[in-house]
Amino acid sequence: MKYTIEYHSDIEDDMDWFDIESKNYLRDVVLTIENKNYNLYFSGIERLMYDIINSGQGYFFKKNLILLPSFSKKAMEETIEKIVENGVYKSFIEDY
Repeated sequence: MKYTIEYHSDIEDDMDWFDIESKNYLRDVVLTIENKNYNLYFSGIERLMYDIINSGQGYFFKKNLILLPSFSKKAMEETIEKIVENGVYKSFIEDY
């Protein structure tokens, strides 16, 4: 199945990706498939724990959250490929 992935327009080079990977999360990754757009939020496990502890609420919620054991651009792209192949994307909440 054909799909596209769009990242922030300000991500320009390997140094930007290095900074993103060191933060262990990336929001506003747009998956377009079947003429629908899904705004995805990727997070590494360590970052998620940090966000839960520092939220002051005892939980963390983001629509279309994808949790990765090891956070990297390669891991995000491989995960999206698996999500598309398995049809899991159908459970995402679409952006309008």
